[in-house]
Parts: sequence; structure tokens; C-alpha cells
Amino acid sequence: MKNSTRTRFALLMIAVLASPLMAFTLRGGDSFEIYVGKTLVLQQFLHVDKATKTVDLSTAATTDEIQVTFNHCGQTGTNRKLAVKDNQQVLKEWKFADIKHGQSPAMTIPVKEIAALQKVLKGKNVSLFYSSDLLKEGRVLATISSHSVQARAK
Repeated sequence: MKNSTRTRFALLMIAVLASPLMAFTLRGGDSFEIYVGKTLVLQQFLHVDKATKTVDLSTAATTDEIQVTFNHCGQTGTNRKLAVKDNQQVLKEWKFADIKHGQSPAMTIPVKEIAALQKVLKGKNVSLFYSSDLLKEGRVLATISSHSVQARAK
């Protein structure tokens, strides 16, 4: 009986002492990665860093692609969309099929399509915007710099 009481007391003390530490543990959160070609240019964990970063496409070839993966607390959303916006105006939107088990969650956009939008805007920066059923209000992922994209093939 004494050992049982001591064991219960010890477990209770461990729980009491550990609970304040668990309160400060960061769990879940949204994160995303942006690749240009095969190069990772931006990785952000939104529970740590909420600032909008800039992606510079000036060294990208028009044949490159931008790949974006977005993770909602360990889940991939459905009805996923990427858009390029000028302030709140949607300039172009891409819709992506829901992924099945084992498929890559990457969403791919040709760099040449963004370069064409930037050419029309004459040097103005645009925003890359993500939304899905899990993030209906959407999120600006990055500002895309207005540097001209190289018209070179790889």
C-alpha cells in the first residue's frame, strides 16, 4: 500500500511540474515552402514568423516552375488555389486538384506566367496568395519582386 501511494504521489508531482512546460510547447501551425526550379527559396513556419518575405525571380529562367506546398497543421487542404494579386485585385488564379494518398501536395505555376503579369505591371511587385477549404480567408505567402525574369532556357 505504501509503494502504491508513493507511486501515485510521484506521478502527480511529475504531472504538476511538467504541465507548465507543456503550456509553452508550440504545436501544429501552418507552414509552407516555395521552390523555384529545384531550389528552395523560402520556407516559413507561420506560428514562429508571420512576416511576409520576398521571392526574387530575377535569376529564374522562363522555363522554370514555382512549386508551393502548404501544410495546415499536418494536413493538405482541399479546393486549393494560388493567386497572384496586385493589392486585393486577383490578376491570375490557379486551382489545384485534391490530392490522393501518396501524391505530392506541390502546386506548380510556370514562371513565364508570372513574368507576363509583371511585364504588364511595369515593375510593380505582386503577392502570391494561397487559399483552401482549411484556410478560406487565405494567406499572402510572399511578395514576388518586380525584377525581370531572364528569358533563357535551361
